[in-house]
Amino acid sequence: MSARLWALLLILVALLTLPSGLGAQTGEGDDLVDDATVEPEPTQTPIIIIVTATPVPLERSAREVQVLQYGGGRGIGSSVRSFGYAFIVENPNPNLEANRVQYQVVVYDSDGSVVDTDSSTLAVLPPNSRTGVAGTIRLAEGVRVVSMDVQARAERYVPPVSRPIMTTQGARYLPDRSSPRVTGVLTNPLGTAVQSVRASAVLYGPGDTIIGGGFANVPFIPAGGQAATDVSVHSSTAPTRVELYGNLTLASLQ
Repeated sequence: MSARLWALLLILVALLTLPSGLGAQTGEGDDLVDDATVEPEPTQTPIIIIVTATPVPLERSAREVQVLQYGGGRGIGSSVRSFGYAFIVENPNPNLEANRVQYQVVVYDSDGSVVDTDSSTLAVLPPNSRTGVAGTIRLAEGVRVVSMDVQARAERYVPPVSRPIMTTQGARYLPDRSSPRVTGVLTNPLGTAVQSVRASAVLYGPGDTIIGGGFANVPFIPAGGQAATDVSVHSSTAPTRVELYGNLTLASLQ
């Protein structure tokens, strides 16, 4: 046998005796990582934002107290220098009481100049209610009032305290050339006594316009009791009807 043939036989034997694992290492590389653990990518938790409308506090939605009607008149006889005024004020809020209702009355002469002012404070005006307030302004000699204005505002509005409204009865106008008056009775429905109650008499004329008024301080009314009042009033003519109101002042609740 020639040397060339022997060489071919030796190469064939060498190929047949190669280890079989070498093919796996070079041809199937994926088998090298069979035992490896592939971690899944973390999932993000969605953030849910809930937007809600913030309710407006009841106090911030309150409507201001309203002056519905006002008027006045100069007294006659010895009261010619006294100007009696009156007005009706309302709390239009059905669920809030008005606390510390401050008011100011301004009277003017024919030139539009301010003659004088008067002001005070009502302690409380219950929900959905109205009341009358009256007073007197002393005029300088020769001064004539031709117009007036009334402003009122509450310091705050709060959920109501359960308290009955003070009532009046038997209002009666007593004509007198020098000192006409309105008499009547105030009833205190509260379970406690009150003091310094403002009794206001409102005088109405033709067309139910307010033509004058006056007030008196009632120093004390017992719990669940009554007190009579006698109010000096001023107007240029006799009224066609009168109304009497009792209002708590800041001193009433002390």
